[in-house]
Amino acid sequence: MTIDDLLLDTSDVTFSGDFSFVKGASEAYTDNAVLARVFLSPDADCDDAGDVNASAVTASSAAFNNIAAANLGTHHLCLNPEGTVAIPAGTYNVAVNYEPDTGYTVTDLAATNFGTIKRNGTTLVAPLTNQPAGWSSRLVLTNNGASDRTYAVTALQEDGSTVTLSGEALNGTILAGRTKVIDLSALVAIVPGAGLGTRTGLQVVVNGPASQVSGQYQLVNGATGNLSNVTLVQK
Repeated sequence: MTIDDLLLDTSDVTFSGDFSFVKGASEAYTDNAVLARVFLSPDADCDDAGDVNASAVTASSAAFNNIAAANLGTHHLCLNPEGTVAIPAGTYNVAVNYEPDTGYTVTDLAATNFGTIKRNGTTLVAPLTNQPAGWSSRLVLTNNGASDRTYAVTALQEDGSTVTLSGEALNGTILAGRTKVIDLSALVAIVPGAGLGTRTGLQVVVNGPASQVSGQYQLVNGATGNLSNVTLVQK
């Protein structure tokens, strides 16, 4: 018998941090599929039959209700992103509301630093892109490293407009020592709101260090030869 057996029955555990990446755009945080992406596992690799799914999830918290005392010190918090959503860097705290056995009093654990997700990729942002008639609009991604790097594109759309991304260029690979050119006409479809143009911001998350990855947004007029290059903002 352990101290846990004597003093504790079950406990409610709440984590705070960024959990927004576990939910897809068409999903709700209450969906079972979303709850299943946030779980406690006895295995450090998050691959075990003893996983416990979250009871509730929001963009900034995850709660686990009635967790057995024996699991408090042995389980790991595991997070799975939805599809190709990037996992942001961030800090996570944990608080525990203990439910001791009758006759015992246990002090709850206030929000305490639990862990940190560090960025191991690169985010490139084109704050504004356009597709004017007669012009070619492109993203140009460069990988000067010795390893191939995968990437994913998401839209930063303007209020009132609807932006749809599709096609093979939505996700892909920038080969080592190569440049990849993405034609936006084959990637981005925009239904502008009233009084708005066919414009949007774009974000590219590359699975590679910032020292090896760079990008540009390019506009080219094939008739006049006019050319505009804008370096993507690197985060």
